[in-house]
Order: sequence, then structure tokens, then C-alpha cells
Amino acid sequence: MKDELNLIESQILRIFRNNKKNTDDSMDTKKVLTDSLKALEDNFDIILNSLTEKGFILQSGDKLILTDKGDEYLYRTKLYSDY
Repeated sequence: MKDELNLIESQILRIFRNNKKNTDDSMDTKKVLTDSLKALEDNFDIILNSLTEKGFILQSGDKLILTDKGDEYLYRTKLYSDY
């Protein structure tokens, strides 16, 4: 089993901690989704700036543009379903 988590998976687990949940405590799925979307919204500009600084995207007004470097990363890490 692969224990390494991506950022979104980690964020979902942090939601349990932020809601003071312990082992075997449950949360409503819609609450977890709402909290996840809120966390993404709160950090969206930071994430976009990071991707821009790394050269994976360009920002042009209200548009985001995938760069060759970003496309290469998606290919290399097999994040495209058609690769």
C-alpha cells in the first residue's frame, strides 16, 4: 500500500483534525467536501502563484495557460488519463 498522500488527500485528513475528530469519529461527507472546497478557495491564489513561479502555468487576465513544463510534468507523473 502506498502511504504517501498528495496535497488534496492530506487536506481532507486535516479537516478531521480541524473538526476535533478522533479515531473512529465520523463526519458527514458533504461537510468534508464543503470544508475541502473552502480550504482550496482560501489557498487558491497561493497555489496559482506557486505553479506560475515553477513555470507550470502562465496567468493572463482571467485565463490560466498550461506551459510545456506543466504538460511535461503531467506526462512524467502519469497524471493524464490518456498517457
